[in-house]
Amino acid sequence: MRSAFFAMVCLGVGGILILAACRGGRVKDPCSLLTKADVEAVVGESFEEPVRMRLIAGFEQCIFAASSDPGNRRLEVWTPGSQSCAETMKNFRSSPHTVVGGIGDEAADDKVLEMLWVRQESSCFAVSYQSAGDPRGREVREMLARKALEQLPR
Repeated sequence: MRSAFFAMVCLGVGGILILAACRGGRVKDPCSLLTKADVEAVVGESFEEPVRMRLIAGFEQCIFAASSDPGNRRLEVWTPGSQSCAETMKNFRSSPHTVVGGIGDEAADDKVLEMLWVRQESSCFAVSYQSAGDPRGREVREMLARKALEQLPR
């Protein structure tokens, strides 16, 4: 009964796109997308256990700090919190970026911010690799974004 009422509310508010969001496809915990082992396997060095943080505007962040240099080498996974994925991607695309094909439905990489935002249906997230000079920065972001896509709710 409750789920039928919820579905009617979702449909009444605006159709299929709203229904997709109401189904719970959005990622609430960025630490659910990558494990410490995932990060270590791709980057090739040891990382501390991840720390989850809630930021301004409801953004959620999961931080993996490199054991060897936690202040300068870290990997972060971001989710938009209360902001919609469409709005998040629109805001990100307004900054200088490179469109990346073959990752999710839409992906854009910002070399300056060292951040790759990815949208897959109604879910989105970002992978940020503060590489401290590692020339594989974008490659690492892309590899981990593909790994994170495997964990999205279906």
